[in-house]
This record gives sequence, C-alpha cells and structure tokens, in this order.
Amino acid sequence: MRACVVGLGSIGRRYAKILHLHNIGFDVVSTGKGSLTQSLDAQELQDQVGFSRCYKSLEEAIHGDIYDFWIIATPSVFHSQQAADLLDKGQNVFLEKPVAVDQQGIKLLKAKLQGYKGVAGVAYTLRAHPYVRRLFRIIQERRFGDPISANVVWSSYLPAWHPWEDYRTGYASRLEMGGGVTLTCSHELDLILFLFGRPLRWMANTSRNSHLDISVDDCLDALFTFQSGINCHLHLDFFQRQNRRMIEVLFDNGYVRIDLNQHALQLCGDETREESLVGASADIWSMIYQYQLPSYIDVAKGSGEERLFATLQEGLETAFVCNQIQTQT
Repeated sequence: MRACVVGLGSIGRRYAKILHLHNIGFDVVSTGKGSLTQSLDAQELQDQVGFSRCYKSLEEAIHGDIYDFWIIATPSVFHSQQAADLLDKGQNVFLEKPVAVDQQGIKLLKAKLQGYKGVAGVAYTLRAHPYVRRLFRIIQERRFGDPISANVVWSSYLPAWHPWEDYRTGYASRLEMGGGVTLTCSHELDLILFLFGRPLRWMANTSRNSHLDISVDDCLDALFTFQSGINCHLHLDFFQRQNRRMIEVLFDNGYVRIDLNQHALQLCGDETREESLVGASADIWSMIYQYQLPSYIDVAKGSGEERLFATLQEGLETAFVCNQIQTQT
C-alpha cells in the first residue's frame, strides 16, 4: 500500500511514524511553513520524516501519483476543502478532526458524500481507547441497567500543548484557523454522541475570560439531553494547568468512571473493580493511534472487523453540534 500525508505538524509526524511501523510507503504534502518545518531544508525534512517525495500543494499531489489512502493532518480550517477535493476524486481519506469549522464546510462535505464510494474516516481517537470501547459495550448490553446521567470533563493547558511555539500563534488560538476549545477539543463531543446517540436538545455557554488572552473560546459548559432520557454535562477548557480528563456515567444499578489521564477504569455495581492500562505501554496515546489508523486501513481494504474511528457522516454530526454551539453562544 501507499499513502500520502497532508501536513507535517506534530499529528502528521505521528502518522508518519505509524506508517513506518507498518511498512507502508508514503509521500507528503508540506508547504514548509509550519513551526516544525520552517527551519529545515528539504533534505533535513526528508531525513527526519522518512517520506519518498514532498509536494508543495494538495493539487500537485493529486496529479502526482496514485495512493491507496490519504491522511489530512493540516490545521482545522483547511480540512473541509482538502477533504472535498479528495472525495471528488473518489479517494479514501482519513481526516483529522474537526471535519469542518463552519456551516459552509459542513454543507460542502455533505454534498460531496452523495455518490461517494470510497472510505472516509475521522480521527476521533477516543473511539479507539480500550476503556471507552468497554463503556460502549456496557451501555449496549445494559450491564448496569439504563444510563441516567453522565459527566465528561477535559481541562488542559494550551501553552503546554506545543512547548516549541508561542501558543498565541498556534491554530488552536486563532479564529481564522478554526481554533477555540469547542472545535479543537471536539473529541469529547464526538465521544458523547458515540456513547449516547444524537442529542434531542442542549444548552451551552462558551467564554474567553481566562488569563490566556486569546480571541477564541477557551471554556465550554454544556448540558445535553438524549432520546434515551440521559442527561450529560460537558466541560471543556484549555486554561487549567492541572490537567483533568474523565468520563463518569451513572446507571440505574451502577457507576463507571474512566480517568483518561491515568488510563484508569472504575466499575461499581454489586462490587467495585478498578483497572489501569499504565504499564501496558510507555506511551498509551501513541498506542491508541496505533490501534486506530490500522483499523481504518483494514476497513479501506475491505478486511476490517472492528471500526475504531468515526465515519465522515458521524464527523459531520459532531461538526454540526460544534457549529450550533459557537453560533448560538
């Protein structure tokens, strides 16, 4: 197989490493203007990443070779148009989140999906986390009865995300690049739609009152009500130095808590049971990426048994909720 990775930031480089692990040859698309690439010449970049060929634009790459699949790992604002260009050609596309940053991008991708025969996936990585998969099965099998209430929290510190750059210049801090905590941290929004289905209604509020001094939302609080009757509170922020990331679900006859920072699981029914993935891998998040991308490759080849990623349609549903929250608040 051969792939083309579009974008060589931190996520694009992570995918490049996974492709190497699976002995998949790849080319890249990079303008060389990103914070990780602008100081390197072409040979240094090739030596670091290990690609065969580097294109300066997606259009050049589309006409340059034939690939089994494409990975889009550019800043958020470019996702919808780049994906649309590839869907037009019937290409298999694995797309970083969010799939679109505005209503125009959502409409564009919905139109391109009509008649599309390829496999388009979205890298919402929580779907590949072993404990999230476990929680999904618990809900489906009604192991603890019906879910009644849920609480999902992700607090992080944006300046620590990419220590090599000024956080105020990164895409997550810039409105014109599709930044803001609602879009940038939409993993948790996708998570609750994955676990509980499409929401009936929600109330949400975003703000930017923290010390970060950025022009996009840095805090989101929302309450969702789902068809099953479950209520779920969601909190996102990226101004807390004390990182918290967890999922709590209260059932009729039990309780499940997942600490995504400690990769720990607590199950409370007739008895309490605790588990941890710590020690299973030196870098658990890298391990989860290594679960997800091969899952996409297998599905694209027609041999996948379990889908550990979101479909483009599911990604569009998450993007729609994000867009509604941003425009309404």
